[in-house]
Amino acid sequence: MTAVAQKPGNPSAEKIMQSMMALRTPPLHLSVTITEGSNFQQTGYPPIPANAEIYLRKNAAYVRLGELEQLAGDSLALMINDSLQQMILVASPIADLNRQWYGMLGVGDERMAAAAIDSLYRIEPASNGYSLHSKADLSGLRTPRETIDFSINEKDRQLTRLKITRRTVILLDSSKAEALKTSGFPADKIIHSGEVSYVVKETYMQIDYRYIDAQEQQLPYVLTDRIGRDETGQWKPVAGYATYQLINQTTL
Repeated sequence: MTAVAQKPGNPSAEKIMQSMMALRTPPLHLSVTITEGSNFQQTGYPPIPANAEIYLRKNAAYVRLGELEQLAGDSLALMINDSLQQMILVASPIADLNRQWYGMLGVGDERMAAAAIDSLYRIEPASNGYSLHSKADLSGLRTPRETIDFSINEKDRQLTRLKITRRTVILLDSSKAEALKTSGFPADKIIHSGEVSYVVKETYMQIDYRYIDAQEQQLPYVLTDRIGRDETGQWKPVAGYATYQLINQTTL
């Protein structure tokens, strides 16, 4: 596949930027599936996808990721782990939390500014989108350190899938490399050099955007649906969460 030379203002780069900027601006409601994995799995089990519901506002946020829940207001954030029945209350500006989630969603990287794309990546057209390959290669190899695959709905230019793959080199002795090869590890990821071998390890995070809505709407829950102040002014879990341990890390 032939790379397309990119310059600021190039239509391909502009489409990528438009799809990303739409996910950086609250209000925003997202339903996503997040999958993380590697070609060098140690457990032998396939990655388990995690579904998340994310509501981001300028002054509040609500996130549900499996058994984890996060609720935030202007200056407070509450993290809840249902399996541990534990709550942690911290002082954190909502803008900081939103930036964290933009990063988690793969759209908060400042390197992805339109003017920087051309200097850092080669952009290639791909099925339903684009692939960005870092111009920085692994040492001694013609293999990019990072690849970002964008799948974009051409009708509304919204992201449907984002996959970030990062690569590193692991040194192995030749016997271990051969055992890895016979186990089904891709042969093109194993490089032999005398008595030693190198394995190209790939780790990835894939985000499937199942639903995107930029309309203002009520949050499903707010912070006071989980905690409230008692007669002494201290934060306590509300009824229905009385068995949860609350760890208050604020000075409020």
